[in-house]
Amino acid sequence: MKHINTLDNSSLEAMMSDFEIRKAVELFSDLDSFLEKYRQCSLLVGDEDFVSFLEYLEIEENLRMGYLI
Repeated sequence: MKHINTLDNSSLEAMMSDFEIRKAVELFSDLDSFLEKYRQCSLLVGDEDFVSFLEYLEIEENLRMGYLI
């Protein structure tokens, strides 16, 4: 993936599958909220080591369900 922080939300959305978009909206209420959170977390870790959209959504869902990762 290109540098996440250099891409706008529409560019990031174009890289996501329909399933990932639906799951992001389910967990974060809207896609922009998810993408901003995803972008913020990538700053902490770095683009090269950061997880895919799907992996991030799975982690978030597990955390919200109370599972420790």
